[in-house]
Amino acid sequence: MKRLGNIRNYIIFFLTAFCTVCSPKLSSSSDGLAVFAFLDLETEDDRLRRVLASNQVGPLDKHTSPSPEILKLGEALFFDKILSGNKNISCATCHNPGLVSGDTLALSIGEGGVGSGQTRSLNTGVFIHRNSMELHNRSSLEWKSFFWDGRISIDENSNFVSPSGVTLPSGLKSLLAAQAMIPVLSRTEMLGQNGSNSIANISDSNPQAIWNGLLQRLLDIPGYVGLFQDAYPELDVSELGFEDAANALGDFTGHLWDTTDSSNWDLSPWNRYLDGDDSALNSKAKSGAFLFYGKAGCSRCHSGSLMTDQKFHNLAIPQFGPGFGADSPLDKGRSGTSGNTNDSFAFRTPSLREVSYTSPYFHNGAYTSLRDVIKHHLKPRDSLLNYDPNNIPVDLRSSYLSSSAIKNEILATLDPLLNMNIVISENEMDQLLEFLNSLSSPTTLSLGNKIPATVPSGLSVSD
Repeated sequence: MKRLGNIRNYIIFFLTAFCTVCSPKLSSSSDGLAVFAFLDLETEDDRLRRVLASNQVGPLDKHTSPSPEILKLGEALFFDKILSGNKNISCATCHNPGLVSGDTLALSIGEGGVGSGQTRSLNTGVFIHRNSMELHNRSSLEWKSFFWDGRISIDENSNFVSPSGVTLPSGLKSLLAAQAMIPVLSRTEMLGQNGSNSIANISDSNPQAIWNGLLQRLLDIPGYVGLFQDAYPELDVSELGFEDAANALGDFTGHLWDTTDSSNWDLSPWNRYLDGDDSALNSKAKSGAFLFYGKAGCSRCHSGSLMTDQKFHNLAIPQFGPGFGADSPLDKGRSGTSGNTNDSFAFRTPSLREVSYTSPYFHNGAYTSLRDVIKHHLKPRDSLLNYDPNNIPVDLRSSYLSSSAIKNEILATLDPLLNMNIVISENEMDQLLEFLNSLSSPTTLSLGNKIPATVPSGLSVSD
């Protein structure tokens, strides 16, 4: 196949030279290849790969796997409720391997809730203000920020930038590890309310004391002492910090959901295509890719190999749920972190890797269907004004903010990138969906078998 491609290139070269001599006007057509379209010398894959190259899309960076000892420590920490103040929720509650690294809920239910996924109920818990983001390919060095509002990021000097008032310790080895330091500080996510446990009694203004308290909990369990010593033999137990736990969590999370690791994953059609297999995508998916990187304009935000510009956009998403911070019951997204009112209602562009499996969508799970998501992008103003609250789970429906005043406030900072008046046919919609489906691997549906039966604390792994 490669040899045939080279022969084709030689033919194009000589024909281009011939036309340059015989008809300079003809040979000056777009990039010298369109002249020979009638000869079908440039294949569909030639054109698509040229489009991908111009959009700087290629295979994601590959990584060396962490040591088995670090992965074993990270696994235990990820599934152990010992890291929550009231010992009733783990990282895996909201990022369940059996639920495509999320929890399938529009808004997650934090500490105090009971059950898993769609069966999880409030009990003494509360709704978290945002959707539980998927974790695929989070070990990629291309990532520059995490969380819907980007409150953990890495700057041009490779320094981790954290929420206002939180100083991260030195020794964190990755952005993924840095973000692992934050959920344990949240009273609704993992810490618990003041008075509910001794660590929750520590002031929010002293995060280091909270991390120290959690580390001591771990070191009071002989099984964890052994795991830390195996993972970090160069460190004495007295030298350990919670950042070492976060590093192991980051390594485990990045390894488990590394969709480019062919030793552990059945690669998605998209990954195989980027690795050079022209047959990995069917013709319908390739047509969808041309739309994605062309007429439909998706790649203006879902750009690069991660399929996200990692910027923040107001897409006119309807508001419901508890809201966030001083803006409650509104959730103003990025502006709560940046302090810039122009960022109101803007949220970070999610990666589209594995997107066909990661419903519900947007920061609050406003839609469960990818088709509806695309329709919203095409006409965000109309979609917001005519949003059907029946899309919202029953327990959250009463929190829907339906007033015209709030909708107008959201629309006041609507991202101009969405005012493009793009129209696509039903056939083109089907092509786009076929392409989006090609971004997912069936492996992501089968990771429930990675959940351990027990953890060192002896607490129940199940929810």
